[in-house]
Amino acid sequence: MLRRIYFYSVVVGVCLTTLGVAGEIAQDFKAKLMSMPPDSQMTALIFIRDKVDLISLVAQFDVANADRATRHRMVIEALQVKANNTQSPFLTELASQKTAGEFSDYKSHWIDNVIYVKGKVSALLAAENISAIASNYIIKENVKVELRAGSVPEAVTMQSFSCSNPGTARSNLKDINAHKLWDMGLHGEGRLVCIFDSGVNLHDALASSWRGNQPGIAASEAWFDPFDGSTNPFDTASPGTNHGTRVAGITVGIDSPDTIGVAWGAQWIAALVIDARDNQSK
Repeated sequence: MLRRIYFYSVVVGVCLTTLGVAGEIAQDFKAKLMSMPPDSQMTALIFIRDKVDLISLVAQFDVANADRATRHRMVIEALQVKANNTQSPFLTELASQKTAGEFSDYKSHWIDNVIYVKGKVSALLAAENISAIASNYIIKENVKVELRAGSVPEAVTMQSFSCSNPGTARSNLKDINAHKLWDMGLHGEGRLVCIFDSGVNLHDALASSWRGNQPGIAASEAWFDPFDGSTNPFDTASPGTNHGTRVAGITVGIDSPDTIGVAWGAQWIAALVIDARDNQSK
C-alpha cells in the first residue's frame, strides 16, 4: 500500500511542475489579427506549454511494474490534473471576459492541455499578456480541417483488396515492413486503436474488429459522435473520400482472405471529430 501511495505521489509530482511566465501569439496569427477589425470574431487555440512529463511517467511505471490498466488510468489522471492546475487561471479570466462580451465561447481540452476560444480580435491580441496568468503559453489560429474528394492510391482503396492471406502484404504495407512483423507473430492482438477523424463506416473489413461488436461491450464505449449523438459508427465524408474509413482500413482492416491493415489483429474504437458534411470540427 505504501509503495502505491509513493508511486501515485511521484506521478502527481510530475504533473505539478510549472514553467516560467511567458505568453505569446504565433507571429503569422498575430499579423493576421492585426489586419482585421478589432470587433470581428475569430477562433483560436491556447496551447499551454506546461505538459505532463510522459518520459518520467513511463520510468515510474516501469519501476512499479505497473500493468496496462494502471498505466492507462494514471496517464489520464495525470493529464487531467495538469490541465486543471494550469488552465484554471485561464478559465477564470475567460469566464470574466465572456461576461463582458469580449469572448463568446471557450472550451477546455485536457489531453494536450489546450483551450479553444472564440472572441473579438482585440481580446485575442490582449490575451498575449494577462497579468493574472502565470503560465508559459502560445496562442495559435484554429485552422479548420477540410476533407476534399480526390484521387486515392489503388493500394488503399477499400473496394479493391487483392491480398491472398493475412501473411502476405501489398506493396504499401511492404514499404513499411509490416509483413516482417507479421512473420514475427505481431499482428496487433490485445491492442486497441482509436480513430479520430471524419467517422468510420462499418465496412466488411472493419466490422468484426470494432470493439462495439464484441460481447459485453456497449456501443457507447466504442463510438462517440458529439454532433448527432449517433450510436453506431458512420463516415461523414463523401463516398469519394471516406477519409476516416480509409484510415481505419490502413490501420486494422482485414476481410479474410484479404489484408489491408497494418495491425489487423487489433480492435478499434472511433470518435467523430471532423464533420465533413459542413467542415466542422470538435
